[in-house]
Amino acid sequence: MSQKYKKMVLPVGIIFLILLAAGIYARINNKPSPLPQHNEPIAQKQSAVDPPAQINKAPDAAAQTAQAAKLLLWRKAYDCNGINAVAYGNGVYAAAGNNGVVKTSPDGENWYLSDSGQQDSIRAVVWGSDKFVAVGKSILVSADGRKWNTAETGSIQTVDFDDVKWNGSVFVTAGPGGIATSADGITWTSRTFPETPTVTARIATNGSRFVIASTYGTGILISDDGVAWNKVQIEEGYGSYHNLAYSGKIFAVWARYGVGSEYDKNAVFISADGQNWTKHFNNLYFSGITADGQKFVAIGDEFPNVYRYTSENGADWEKTQLASATFLHDSLGDLFWLNNRFIKSRAYGEIYTSTNALDWRLTNSHADSPFSGVENTGSGLTLPADTLAQYRQSENVVNNGQVYVNVGGGGYPGSMESGMEGYHYSIVYTSPDGENWTQQTYQNNSVLYKAAWGNGKFVAVGSNGVILTSPDGITPWTQIRSKKGYNLSDIIWDGTRFVTAGAEVLYSQDGVNWTDANVSGVARLLWNDEEYIALGYYSIYTAVRPKVFSDMENHWAKTYVDTMAARGIIKGVAQNSFAPERDITRAEFAALIVRALDLKASGSENPFADIKTTDWFYQSVCAAAENGIITGYGDGIIKPDTPITRQEAMTMIARAMKLLVIDTALSEAETSDIISAFSDNGAVAGWAVQSVAACIKNGVVQGSEDKLMPYGNISRAETATIIWRVIEKNSGIIE
Repeated sequence: MSQKYKKMVLPVGIIFLILLAAGIYARINNKPSPLPQHNEPIAQKQSAVDPPAQINKAPDAAAQTAQAAKLLLWRKAYDCNGINAVAYGNGVYAAAGNNGVVKTSPDGENWYLSDSGQQDSIRAVVWGSDKFVAVGKSILVSADGRKWNTAETGSIQTVDFDDVKWNGSVFVTAGPGGIATSADGITWTSRTFPETPTVTARIATNGSRFVIASTYGTGILISDDGVAWNKVQIEEGYGSYHNLAYSGKIFAVWARYGVGSEYDKNAVFISADGQNWTKHFNNLYFSGITADGQKFVAIGDEFPNVYRYTSENGADWEKTQLASATFLHDSLGDLFWLNNRFIKSRAYGEIYTSTNALDWRLTNSHADSPFSGVENTGSGLTLPADTLAQYRQSENVVNNGQVYVNVGGGGYPGSMESGMEGYHYSIVYTSPDGENWTQQTYQNNSVLYKAAWGNGKFVAVGSNGVILTSPDGITPWTQIRSKKGYNLSDIIWDGTRFVTAGAEVLYSQDGVNWTDANVSGVARLLWNDEEYIALGYYSIYTAVRPKVFSDMENHWAKTYVDTMAARGIIKGVAQNSFAPERDITRAEFAALIVRALDLKASGSENPFADIKTTDWFYQSVCAAAENGIITGYGDGIIKPDTPITRQEAMTMIARAMKLLVIDTALSEAETSDIISAFSDNGAVAGWAVQSVAACIKNGVVQGSEDKLMPYGNISRAETATIIWRVIEKNSGIIE
């Protein structure tokens, strides 16, 4: 450490030790089937239409798009939150867990992050009625495990559920919020019941009858329709029921006796009908139980050993020690048998699979993460040193060329015994030379953690959402607080804006007016000329630094291009050039859709003869083909470098909207009405008619001067606008 800082740093270090001793710490929270292939020739290009007239830009949507262009758009690039539940359906595994994490896998081995749109933990997920349904503090539905929507829960007073099951005709969910049912997973109805399943409710079904077991107090609840429920009291003293499963013949529930450590009284209760139960002492401790269609399989912990238990009748259990399976000591969630494999997870999101529940293999639970070598330090995730060296970080001491600034704080904790509340204060240290320091104290019940200099002012952040600003560090600092009042532990100035992070991430150009990035649980920030990285406690987020394209100034599509660039969906042709009027090729168009929808390729065989694995667009085209976005010309070729025509582009867009569950269905009469409004409707190829009509119906594109120009090409600017319109439509901005 430089000698000139010692006089200033010492008091800050002492204060930190005092706070640490007092127990003060920063609390950082928070396919559809492809359309028919075609062999239509590419006609001679027609002149391009006027872009502003061609794109449907309603004033209200355009205003919201302009606002969106100003945002830093963050995406989760790594997540190690614990996985609580896994389901399988339609060829996809979906895993969900703490802080709303969702991952999907096509094979159970490679897992990809999805966005649930939730920060609350997801406790259970099931496949039924052609969709995934997940429950926790909300109920979510998804057709593919990647795009999730919130179900309708208007009749439920408190949405708070632990488990959900489907018996072939109805979903049932249960937990502290009570019991609710749904025929389709989308609209839910609260049900009356004898007693609330208070904590950790578990549900099993034999295809007709539902059985609910709860950790405390409720006993067993049974129902044949999910509507009328009866309580079954198994035996006095057993009020804690865990690990409920149905083998195909009988129900089994592992029960703990009382609330003490009388493990010799732990038992498994079995029942053929859910009504009449038989007790079998087993002196075991199960951390997960399932059934593989023939027998019950459980994982148990007798420290330091881990065992697999199997039973065909639920009464007699065979015990086998697992070799090298100590990882299961801190495993989360239940044991799952899905698509001929067992699945279990650990506390930091690792997912293990096995075919026999004895030999376990760690899967690639971060298959799509750009980061490797991530470590959990206990105070947040960190990256390898060579990766960190590529980014800038905040400094403890900030210097604007005239004054040095460092920040800290002090105070005392509260006491429950004395009834005295705790109190904290902020300290700002300033020095003209780094040797002689002046202290300013602010009685604001907050401790400062970091400061930054930018845009002609110092900005400091700290606990309880405090934000202090000063033009020179010496003039008394002005205080504001973030709207949420969450702790802010780091702040940077990137040359354009301040970004602060902690229990929330905010950014501002002036240090006074802040925008919420809807990201939480961040410990520190990194940045370079290309991107930001927010290192959290269980997640890592990235955001692309907004591009400035010199050839987009005053262009009609600037807001759309800026927004798409901020999302990392489009890139320039050079450092500061976008080439907005250049025609876009079929491969480029497909690649943009793949990035916008975050589609993945499974790594199967090359689907087309005219692309190579070395082509930059190879993975994108494969992902587009696997998801039915692009089908080629019927002879194994796609002509990747050929400029795409308007009707080809609209066909791909219509398929993308189907994947996003945007309504593209049109009757023959509706299609005819839409198309016939344009004078060149006869020029639209038969294979493209419905797709063109669907794009017009959804406001993604519209004709110009009563023409569709189906064989005209599309520019890069038009493409950015059209794809952003699809994103807007999917997010509900366009009604």
